[in-house]
Order: sequence, then C-alpha cells, then structure tokens
Amino acid sequence: MTGIKTRLERTQKLVKRLEDEHREALHNRIQRLGYRPDEVLETFPLEQKAAKARLMVLLEYEELNMESPMELITEPQFASSFYPEVVLGYLHYLLDEVGVPPIAEIDIYREWILGINPSYTKDFDRLEHKWRVYASEAGLDA
Repeated sequence: MTGIKTRLERTQKLVKRLEDEHREALHNRIQRLGYRPDEVLETFPLEQKAAKARLMVLLEYEELNMESPMELITEPQFASSFYPEVVLGYLHYLLDEVGVPPIAEIDIYREWILGINPSYTKDFDRLEHKWRVYASEAGLDA
C-alpha cells in the first residue's frame, strides 16, 4: 500500500510540474506575440476545452502572421477554413458557459464554414436551435 501511495504522489508531482511548464510556455508564447497573458487567459480560460482550442488557433494564426503578414485572410476566416470544429465548439461554449448569445457570429461563421465544407450544415442548425431556445427563455428577440 505504501508503494502505491508513493507512486501516486510522484505521479501527481510530475503532472503538476508538466502543467506548470505548459502554462509557462503558453504565457511566454502569448507575451512574445505582444499580448498580456492575464487578459488573454481571462477571455480564453484554459479550463474550458473549447476556449483553449480556440486560443491555440488564434495563437497559430498570429505566429504565422508574424512570419509573413496575411493580407487576404483574417483570423476568423483562417479558423473557419482550417479548424471549423474548433469554431463551432467555441460558439457553443459562448452560448452555454458564458451566456453570450453568438447570433451575429453564427451567421458569419456559417457563411465561411459552409462555403468550404457544407457537411457542417446540421451542426449550424443545432447551434441555431439552441440559440432560439436560449433567446426565448431569456426573452430576447430571436
């Protein structure tokens, strides 16, 4: 029993160290791009899987943009083209967790994502249905 407890404690320490190293690397990455980590992580909390995935896409775009500035594609278009599931997950997160009704974003992202990959039509229909339910419960105009 003592051996198991010791191994568990070592494993927990290792996991904690890896999490700290990951967080530090992320802070450095954000700072290198010229942003303040506390502000960025307030907007994209790492505890939320969808927000963290969206942050990673944003950082990837910004790093690519530093190397050679993109003039013809914005970050939301980049995310929609290469990571449509991340964008959809983030829109669900905004509606479910934050309580921000993303109705304007739904229409914009629908156009960008479905223009490239129409197979996400059902996902957008589900998101719009969820929005309408949220709007009716909150007394908003749907």
